[in-house]
Amino acid sequence: MATSPRASHASELPLFEAASMARRRSPLARAGRAFTAWLDSAPSRPEPPSAADRPAGVSALRYWSPVWVPLLLLAQGSLRGLGPSLAESARLTHAEERMLARYEGAVAKKRELGRLLRAQADPIYLERERRQLRMPSSPLLRR
Repeated sequence: MATSPRASHASELPLFEAASMARRRSPLARAGRAFTAWLDSAPSRPEPPSAADRPAGVSALRYWSPVWVPLLLLAQGSLRGLGPSLAESARLTHAEERMLARYEGAVAKKRELGRLLRAQADPIYLERERRQLRMPSSPLLRR
């Protein structure tokens, strides 16, 4: 009975070594080993480009940008942006008060017109008005 060399080899190995070989053949284990080898071979810090490779003005501008960008924004907000913003806020508050008064007036007028429209559609109300107009002592005629 002929056995394959691999089968005879696996049967001769202890159980721990057989499992270890199976793990080493796993694609995930190989990928993990390749990734750790790549991490070990990568330099710890990338080297910055040399000063000769870039223009001096652009380099200094980019280097100091974390300082001058917030300073520009602060200057704009304090010199130009804050005063007009406060004036606009006051103007909008005043306009809101006027608009609210106009709105409340329009709602009250709508309620009154709706009440009159319902009254004009009511036959009993119309008949009462007609009778009051026919009476000589009607308060509507004294006006």
